[in-house]
Amino acid sequence: MAMIAHNEDVQPTTNDLFTDVDDEMLVDANHDTEDQSGFADNDKLIEDEQEETQSKSLLDAPDVAKRFRDFYISQLTQAFPNDLDKIRQEENFDHRKLEILIDSLEAGVDIFSDMEKNFAVMSS
Repeated sequence: MAMIAHNEDVQPTTNDLFTDVDDEMLVDANHDTEDQSGFADNDKLIEDEQEETQSKSLLDAPDVAKRFRDFYISQLTQAFPNDLDKIRQEENFDHRKLEILIDSLEAGVDIFSDMEKNFAVMSS
C-alpha cells in the first residue's frame, strides 16, 4: 500500500476551480436579477405616470371639471337639505354670505383625487 505524503502546498483541484467559477456566476446572476428588478420598477413608474397623465387629461377638460363640481354640489344639497335651509333662513344671511357659503362648499371638490373625480363623473 502506497502512502501519500501530506503536502501543505497542494494546488487547488479541478473541483475547487469549478466551485470558484460557480460562486462568481452566482454573484453575476444575482446582479442581473437586481438589474432586471430595477427595470421592472422603472416600467411600473412609467405605467403609473401614464395613468396619472390620462386621468389628468380627462379632468383638464372644462366639461369634466364642471360635471364633477355639479355632481359634488348636488350630492351635498341632497345630503344636507335641512342644514342648508336653516342657514338660508338666518336674518343676517345676505348675498355676500351666500357667496362665501358657495365658495366653501365648492372648496370640498379639491379633497378628491383625480381617480375619484373621474369615477364619479363616469358613473353619474
